[in-house]
Amino acid sequence: MAKNKINITLENITEWLCSTGYLFPRTQIELSRLNKLYPEVKRDTKDEQVDPFKILENSRERKPINLETSANRKEDYSDLRMAARKSEGLPKHIVEKMKKKHKNNGGDKSEN
Repeated sequence: MAKNKINITLENITEWLCSTGYLFPRTQIELSRLNKLYPEVKRDTKDEQVDPFKILENSRERKPINLETSANRKEDYSDLRMAARKSEGLPKHIVEKMKKKHKNNGGDKSEN
């Protein structure tokens, strides 16, 4: 059975708080522990693209996100499914790749 091991004591509570970011790190060891715990995040946006005044004034333009799936998607995919089943309109290298994968998956044995 696993032992309940508590590493935090009254003597090292401040060191733990500094190493985990609840307090500012005081030593290089605490700073390296904090950096290991929270690695640097790489941002996609550049500083020039962010307007802090729009954020503070709550005047930035918000774009709604459409989470509904469209009925047109199913229709779009139906053409691809039929092309894959009938092998019509597909390039030859794709048809060969599909046949090879079908053989490797233990599909139709009559094609040997």
